[in-house]
Amino acid sequence: MRAFGLFVIVLVFLCSPKASGAIIAEQGVGQASYSQQSTKDASREALQKAKINALNRYSSKFDISKSAIYDRIRPVIEADIDRFLTDYLLIEDAQDNEFRFIRVVINANIDATAIEKELAKVSLVNSELSQKKANITFIFVAREAKAVTKYLARETMQVLGESSIKGRRYAQTASARLTVGGSTLQKADEIIWNVSTVNEIDTAMNNIFTTSGYEVVDVVYLYEASKGKLDSAKFIKDYKSGDDISPETKRSAMEGCKAAELDYIATGTLDIGMNDTVSEGIERVYVSVTGKILSVNTKNHLIVASVGPIQSAGLGPDQRVAKLNALKNAGEMVARELTSQLRMKGIQ
Repeated sequence: MRAFGLFVIVLVFLCSPKASGAIIAEQGVGQASYSQQSTKDASREALQKAKINALNRYSSKFDISKSAIYDRIRPVIEADIDRFLTDYLLIEDAQDNEFRFIRVVINANIDATAIEKELAKVSLVNSELSQKKANITFIFVAREAKAVTKYLARETMQVLGESSIKGRRYAQTASARLTVGGSTLQKADEIIWNVSTVNEIDTAMNNIFTTSGYEVVDVVYLYEASKGKLDSAKFIKDYKSGDDISPETKRSAMEGCKAAELDYIATGTLDIGMNDTVSEGIERVYVSVTGKILSVNTKNHLIVASVGPIQSAGLGPDQRVAKLNALKNAGEMVARELTSQLRMKGIQ
């Protein structure tokens, strides 16, 4: 008898939603007005909204790439919502007679496996559209402010006046009325950067791109293949005083990428900020990173992925180590985001 009871307990556990790992519990909240419809119809509408709300809470935990794919199948799922929401428990069904609305709260069980299957269908189509692995190179530079020129606000004053003079034989009395107006012009600060390429950035980004299935070619090996047109020194020069490369550098780089038979080029900056002390013997450095990927073979070289500015931080026993860790973390972060956007578009 005890053995049978234990068997029943184990069977119930194995068949329970949480044990299967495929059913996710989420709460959903829905609200509907019955000012222009029956309370029965309003209850039905509020329940439907609560189911959708539960699915939205579940999908909000997806990463950027998965979330973008889910957005494409969202209409399919919501149109057949009961196939993906296996069951629910009604927690609250409240009716507000003053404002004439019904509020419904449910605990829903979501069939994650069914949703994953729908996501896989889209991913499969995307991968079939891109059988050839994309060749990509990247030029990311680290920048640290060398000099900052601050400009004071320039004010332009405009004075309008009226005056009158009353004369007498021995004395004069004068009066005036002035109206003052104008404008203020503020010029942005001018920053001169120390710019360099950093091995830690290249290594971190190369690892993310290659493990994501992309063929990465180090830019240092492309100088001859690009006939000298893909030159990181030109990027360093442009980034010393601006946040983007010049049209001339971009044109030259694209011609070089074509000569080297590349599909994409990723560029960006990692701006090193101030450091602070977290605790005794622990320094922290912040890095702001931006990046984008340009298509070599499309008209006007479209931007197929972009990120930033986003912040990253690194810790270390001193400022130098903290800075290197911050650059490494930022490189990994921007590479993950860029590769996620590429996968979302079926670029592999």
